[in-house]
Amino acid sequence: MTKAQQQRSSSKRKTNQLPKIVSLFSGAGGLDHGFKSAGFKLSAAFDISPAAIETHKRNFRGAWFRSR
Repeated sequence: MTKAQQQRSSSKRKTNQLPKIVSLFSGAGGLDHGFKSAGFKLSAAFDISPAAIETHKRNFRGAWFRSR
């Protein structure tokens, strides 16, 4: 395989990956669950309610969270 073919092959793989999402006004994460089911990865969630963030943390382990 030539160098040009390798570059085209690797760029095709990159375009097939879904972007990571950031959840604003996330609540307990209902919309985020839909994105997760569709194959997206959640990278961060923000909400003003500490109770909503605690629930979201239980639903989405591994994401970064922030409340006001």
